[in-house]
Amino acid sequence: MTYLTDLNRISAADVIGRKASALARAKQAGFRVPDSICLNSLAYQHFMAENKLIRLIEVEIGRKSMDDMRWEELWDCGLRIRNSILKSIIPIDIIREIKKVIPEDYMCAGAAVRSSSPQEDMKNASFAGLYDSYIGCHDLPALLDSVLKVWASLWSDRSLLYRREIGLDVGQSSMAVIIQKMVPGEHSGVAFSRDPNDAKSDYLMIEAVPQALLWCQSEVMPIKLCWVFLFLIM
Repeated sequence: MTYLTDLNRISAADVIGRKASALARAKQAGFRVPDSICLNSLAYQHFMAENKLIRLIEVEIGRKSMDDMRWEELWDCGLRIRNSILKSIIPIDIIREIKKVIPEDYMCAGAAVRSSSPQEDMKNASFAGLYDSYIGCHDLPALLDSVLKVWASLWSDRSLLYRREIGLDVGQSSMAVIIQKMVPGEHSGVAFSRDPNDAKSDYLMIEAVPQALLWCQSEVMPIKLCWVFLFLIM
């Protein structure tokens, strides 16, 4: 496979992105991870080259220094790039590989299409919530449309601002995409490997709500667990 990478083996984060790399490591360590395949960064680069979008981006971000751009200029710049991406065509060789490799039960369950940037989830920059992800893709057109939207989210004004603030080279940005089989769950939430409110603590934090309350304005009650306690019960 050229553009799709199986997460049953660990691959370089610059190819599959940091989120996909973390999922692969978790799977190798024995954690339960939904069936996943990664549309790697080579697919993004091929798509950009085939649609002549690289030159467009060079022109857009080269109008003036990113440091000198006002927010509204970054917004306009990102909007033009995103619109160009969404109007472009995914190369047929990428589509053929997706059709050949993605199992039919992914579509039956409703595939999730998730961002996985090589610049995501770094020690000093999380990029949390900056890129888009989509769920419930039940056919190929919906999946391909979601892939385009994830690629386009790399160029949102909020992600451009964030990369400027932490000093990352916008021109070197790339995006891989996780295609994941949806798994019904009773709860939805997030786990922090260290309490985000106290970096010196020995606690991790888990916040979750039942699926039935996910879209309601209900109070989330976090659970704190000490790492020492986790080692004792594992």
